[in-house]
Amino acid sequence: MQKTNKFKSKIAFLAYYQIAGGTVGILLLIWLIASTFPVQGMSILLYLLMAVFFGLSICSGWLLIEKRIEAGLTLSKINQILQIFGLAFGGFAFEYVAGVAVFIGINLEDSASFMFNFSFSKLELYVNSSKDFAKVEVNLIAIYLVYLIIKLQNAIASDRRLGVSEEDA
Repeated sequence: MQKTNKFKSKIAFLAYYQIAGGTVGILLLIWLIASTFPVQGMSILLYLLMAVFFGLSICSGWLLIEKRIEAGLTLSKINQILQIFGLAFGGFAFEYVAGVAVFIGINLEDSASFMFNFSFSKLELYVNSSKDFAKVEVNLIAIYLVYLIIKLQNAIASDRRLGVSEEDA
């Protein structure tokens, strides 16, 4: 895979961001498991799902560090797309963050009200919950990172078509 020096700093930032976000998520997961011990029933499945999501973040960053740029950018894009929306309606909720999130959204519980939230690594998943809430959030940082990843993928593909190698940059 050919890439130019101008992309190295952005790719390195993305790699370390993905690894840091996933690592913080795994550490929080370990703390959560330790504080709710013994783990039973559906909690085991939820914790496993959390580990997979945060592991995806770490894996995508690691691929970028290992110079497997195409695979790393693709996994990073998938990981960030999963983080764009936070949704909650009735008994279902999903919100995933590996890294940092700045959410804007609408809370529809009592009346439509504007929300602004800041969050670190987390995964909230409710299915058939007794909690009665309704909200829609959009993660601005995840949107920017998806944009950055697509821009990097297009620029790298363009350089490859033009035959630009690392030595030419």
